[in-house]
Amino acid sequence: MCIRDSSQTVKATITLKPSTLSLASNGRWVTGYIELEEGYDVHSIDGATVTLDGIAAHLGDEGWATPEANEGNIVDQDGDGILERMVKFDRAEVQARAVLRMTADATVMVTGMVVDAQFEGGATLQVADKGGKKK
Repeated sequence: MCIRDSSQTVKATITLKPSTLSLASNGRWVTGYIELEEGYDVHSIDGATVTLDGIAAHLGDEGWATPEANEGNIVDQDGDGILERMVKFDRAEVQARAVLRMTADATVMVTGMVVDAQFEGGATLQVADKGGKKK
């Protein structure tokens, strides 16, 4: 565990799946994978503080947004040997907010707390209409 000055912002690499939100989809979640800069451990992310553009991560029966990490929310989704904290966001909320503000690809911000510092990272989201065309 690494404790730093609380005024510091820790850089995070964010991967969202799906990265394109199809308006025709009935999917339930947007899954976020958070990888922290070197020196920080994803096990120390407080999942209850994670938001995507102000939308809180969903707790779920699986404990995706628990303050503590568990075996269900720590993964190596990209197979690079570096662990990520997995969280899920309500797709309908993300999509509604994205449709309101998007005309093209948009960067969304994922933020939260790790140890005594805030982390943040951006990811690109696209919206596709019911015919599959990107807006």
